[in-house]
Amino acid sequence: MIKLATKRSKLYVMFVGVCVCFGCDVSRVPFTRPWRQNKACAVAGREFWNQALSSDLGYQTRPAKLKAFYSAKIHTCVQAEVNELWFFYDIRDVTHGFLKDQQLLFHCDRDGVDNVILSKAWQARGNSGKGQRYREWLDNGEGGPPRMLIAPHRLYTKADCERMLNRKLKELR
Repeated sequence: MIKLATKRSKLYVMFVGVCVCFGCDVSRVPFTRPWRQNKACAVAGREFWNQALSSDLGYQTRPAKLKAFYSAKIHTCVQAEVNELWFFYDIRDVTHGFLKDQQLLFHCDRDGVDNVILSKAWQARGNSGKGQRYREWLDNGEGGPPRMLIAPHRLYTKADCERMLNRKLKELR
C-alpha cells in the first residue's frame, strides 16, 4: 500500500511538472481531493508569477504575500497577491479557467476597488469580448461603481483593502 501511494505521488508530481512546462490548464484536470487541487494551483501561481517577473508586465517588485488555491465556486486556480510596499491587493485567475481573456477578479488600491461580479461573468462564460464587457462585470465590492469608472469620495486605506480582499476570498472559497 505504501509503494502504491508513493507511485501516485510521483505520478502527480510528474503531471504537475508537465503541466507547468507545456502550459496545460490545471483547472480542467479532474483532481478529486482539495489538497491536490490546491497544490496544483500553488504550482500554477508560482509559475505565473515567475513568468510575470521575466516579462514586461510592469510589476515593480515581488509582493509581500502570495497565496494560490483552487476555487470550487468558479472551478479554477486563483491567486491572491498582497503588496504592502506598492499598496495593491489583487486576486487573479491564473489559469484562465473562469475569465477567458482577463485575469483580475479583484483589485484594490488607494483609488478604490474593481471587483468582478461572479454571476455576470458566469453568464457570459468568462468571455469579455477582449475587455469590452469586462467593465459591465465590475462593482466596488459593495454594489457601487468600480474605481475604473468613478473614484470613491475618499482614498482607501490598507485596512479598507484588507477588509474587501477578505470578503472576496470568502466569496471565492
